[in-house]
Amino acid sequence: MRTKGGFIIQKFRKLKKPISNGNLEPFIYTGFVKKITMPDGEDLDMVVLWDKLVRCANHSREDCFIEVPKIRKSITNI
Repeated sequence: MRTKGGFIIQKFRKLKKPISNGNLEPFIYTGFVKKITMPDGEDLDMVVLWDKLVRCANHSREDCFIEVPKIRKSITNI
């Protein structure tokens, strides 16, 4: 699966227990994303969390959002 920005998501899963993020929606998905370019130009591999609307933690970075139809019904719980 890929994000809107084309980042490849590995090990995409639905969490068994949502994680409250202090905003409107708790995070319910997690995945490992490779080579996210940071503002300083450094590329990092990191675990990313998404809410039920498939928005990542940093809402100013829409390139890490996922198109809702791409979410598979066969996501495994962790």
